[in-house]
Amino acid sequence: MGLITLTSDMGLKDFYVAAVKGAIYSQHPEAKVVDISHQVEPFNIIQAAFILKNCYHEFPAGTIHIICVNDLAKDNQKYLAIRHNGHYFICCDNGIIDLILKDEPEKIVEIALNSDSEDSVFFAKDILAKAAAFLSRGGTMEFLGKETNTYTTRNTFSSVTSNNEISGAVCYIDSYGNAVSNIDKTQFKLIGKGRPFRIQFSAGEFYIDQISKEYGNVPSGEKLALFGVSGNLEIAVNRGTVRTGGGANQLFGLQEGSPIRIEFEDVTNR
Repeated sequence: MGLITLTSDMGLKDFYVAAVKGAIYSQHPEAKVVDISHQVEPFNIIQAAFILKNCYHEFPAGTIHIICVNDLAKDNQKYLAIRHNGHYFICCDNGIIDLILKDEPEKIVEIALNSDSEDSVFFAKDILAKAAAFLSRGGTMEFLGKETNTYTTRNTFSSVTSNNEISGAVCYIDSYGNAVSNIDKTQFKLIGKGRPFRIQFSAGEFYIDQISKEYGNVPSGEKLALFGVSGNLEIAVNRGTVRTGGGANQLFGLQEGSPIRIEFEDVTNR
């Protein structure tokens, strides 16, 4: 079996990440664990999903992705092992898998593994890591638990469209302060049809009426809009960092959930 990746909201200050890795290596010493991110905001599954959905497909088929974000399952939740497009996902059934995958998962198993201790609250180590190590050793999903076709859905990445408008929102702020929206390039082309447009944000106080191909298309410190590596529309500032006056999030007060609206010229009234 392939690599194991780890995405969490545990940070790097504490012992939590090391404990999860130790649990994996204890069960499968030959495992290879790759850190994706441990700086996800606590319990923020939308942020975690955006990070993972934009990189998991770069890993080879057979990779197992552990997601330790908001993973303290409540009484009505469960832990899942999921196979899709050659990849495996081990996570809590908290809606995150619906945010990561575009299509219905190919196979879902409700994990039946027990924690090593009845008093344990560290389920990432005692359940998720154990399940991932089992698959990494060559185990099959059938031995992890019972197959199911139900899981929690939470499709919050979708924007709303009409003939002349796309209404979306910021879904991620990256380390440069770029505000990434849930409006993708395909959607923009389909609705826009090459028409003039205006991208409005910060309660309509600011707008941009062209798409840049790269950040350097505008002078340093200037705002721009472009479709970044994720394929989603970004509001950015060229070389905008704290040391140079701030990124788009600081300068325009953008944060996750801030509305982004694109209005296209109505050519039917000409």
